[in-house]
Amino acid sequence: MSATDLSVLSQTHRRFADLDHLPIGLAVLDQKLKVLYWNSALEEWTGFVQTQALGRSMAELNSEWSLPHYSERLSMVFEGGPPVVFSPLLHPRIVPMVSTRNRSFHVKAVAVSDSQGGWWAMLSIEDITVLSRRVEELRDLRTQQDRLMREIHHRVKNNLNMISGLITLQKSQAKPGADLTSLSDLQSRIVALSEIHDLLYHSSDLSAGSSAEYLESLAHLLHQNLSLTGKHELRLNLDHTIVLKTDTTVLLGLVQAELMTNAMKYGLAGGRGEFLALTLLRLGSREYLYELCHSGDRLPEDFNPSTSEGLGMVLLTAYADQLGTTFCWSKGDPTRFWLRFSE
Repeated sequence: MSATDLSVLSQTHRRFADLDHLPIGLAVLDQKLKVLYWNSALEEWTGFVQTQALGRSMAELNSEWSLPHYSERLSMVFEGGPPVVFSPLLHPRIVPMVSTRNRSFHVKAVAVSDSQGGWWAMLSIEDITVLSRRVEELRDLRTQQDRLMREIHHRVKNNLNMISGLITLQKSQAKPGADLTSLSDLQSRIVALSEIHDLLYHSSDLSAGSSAEYLESLAHLLHQNLSLTGKHELRLNLDHTIVLKTDTTVLLGLVQAELMTNAMKYGLAGGRGEFLALTLLRLGSREYLYELCHSGDRLPEDFNPSTSEGLGMVLLTAYADQLGTTFCWSKGDPTRFWLRFSE
């Protein structure tokens, strides 16, 4: 090493000496990727003391740095450009290792002046091993929780199907002429709830997808299994950019199941040209509209969900309360039901 090189190393060490005992690794590289400064944290982590690292190229300390990728990434830094980040996922071997293994580091390179009008690259290196392991543990825990929840939904669906089967058996044993309306209504709600749990069971991660995807899938399932006639049209106007909290999405699914069940059993006469439409729109930054409407005007003149003693309206009012809003409706053709809610 020439006297000039030794002088540069000595001056650089004095310039950054105050950073020597920071709890993060610090290294300064010139444009040839030679080490000009190496602090004590890096000594501990890598096993290379300052005298071993100074004046040597990073490629000598770590063969990973012989790849052109690193010099290309740092080229803008050596021109005084913005910082460059090397993540542990993409660059797990970026930090030279002699005595330490199985550790994760987050590395950021920033431009620092070389006092002669040029630029060096300062590497700040953080040991995130504990954090990375904790993230892995949380990821594993989330996977276990998702698996458990899916199993719960699967079992609930099976139990609901069994109850539906028992109701079918009860109806088959009824005396001729017996009024089975209540049993049929109850069975329709059970089938709708079963479809919700089946959809949740098959959803790998409901929170990762849009709420519209869930409501659309549920709509097709309910329409297929509950529709008494194939003559009416199912229309969907659902904003797929909307991602609501999981609890909110599931509540909307319960609302939709109840509304679709009632509409297809009582609201649609089965004639051609009739329709059932679902809407989910964003009204503001945190305000949304959910609506179901169908052709025809078949609500009783005195219809009022807030005073109705029917189980369906009681459930819808309760769901609306949980969403922090009010269940609204309007008679006419089409008949409309809607919720405006915030999140």
